[in-house]
Amino acid sequence: MQYTYNVKLNQPLPDDLMHELGISMEDLTSLNQNGYMPLTKKAATALAKRRDLVASIALNTELPWETSIR
Repeated sequence: MQYTYNVKLNQPLPDDLMHELGISMEDLTSLNQNGYMPLTKKAATALAKRRDLVASIALNTELPWETSIR
């Protein structure tokens, strides 16, 4: 299951990390256009540990009808 997360990047995500975490170009487009992206809990946890790449990451609670994507 994926949830939407507010994400702020310090720099672009490397292609190999995107592949490893299952992040698609469509997910990045959502981030660039809306400031949030769908992520699994595993991917969100992994990104949160990458302070070199990610300035902040938090579960999006402002859009309750979009926080869960099956």
